[in-house]
Amino acid sequence: MSSICDITPFTLQDFEGLPACIVWFSGCNMRCAYCYNLSIVLDDHTHIEEQAVLDFLDSRRGLLEGVVLCGGEPTRYARLYELCRAIKSKGFAIKLDTNGSNPKMLQRLAPLLDCVALDFKAPGSTFYSITHSHLFKSFEESFCFLLRRKIAFEVRTTYHSKLLSYDDLSQMCRFLAHHGYKAPFYIQNYRPQEFTLRDIGNSEPFDIRAPLKTLRAILEGAIFTLFIGGARTS
Repeated sequence: MSSICDITPFTLQDFEGLPACIVWFSGCNMRCAYCYNLSIVLDDHTHIEEQAVLDFLDSRRGLLEGVVLCGGEPTRYARLYELCRAIKSKGFAIKLDTNGSNPKMLQRLAPLLDCVALDFKAPGSTFYSITHSHLFKSFEESFCFLLRRKIAFEVRTTYHSKLLSYDDLSQMCRFLAHHGYKAPFYIQNYRPQEFTLRDIGNSEPFDIRAPLKTLRAILEGAIFTLFIGGARTS
């Protein structure tokens, strides 16, 4: 069972345009090879009561404007809707970082969310090999729901050259274009970590100098903006 496990008291990087804090949730229903948040994903972490989060927010009125919900996978937390209602009642904006595996919870949360960061782990053909889960259809349902509801959201992918090929990226871009996605698509280069869920070695970064033919194949039909850079590998 997921629980609140930590609070990052201040960030200017995780909620665009807003000073925010991060509330971390333990446990995850995926086992991505490159994940480095081992204690959070495996739920080996101190637990924090909801009231402690709300008390913290009260102490930061006038200093913070947003709350980022991160993990792990926050939508596994049984009382997430109630917590979000309490956060909104205090006047804070909410951003949800999610792998899209819980579309029912996402649909319930939608009226309370200001924006969403959706992790696109891999195309359906290689989704299991990276996440060790059969949750691509759930991800797709969440993605399509966000498009229909016109909720502000961005799609991001962590790129490791031993896990994703340029052909995989091309499939992912075609998936986004097929569904009419028009917001940014962030390809985040994996950064080496001391410990990860699986020993995957170093990655060759996505090469923006790749042959033009390769880039054209990846972006064929794209109507969104592609960003390539360093990664937070959560």
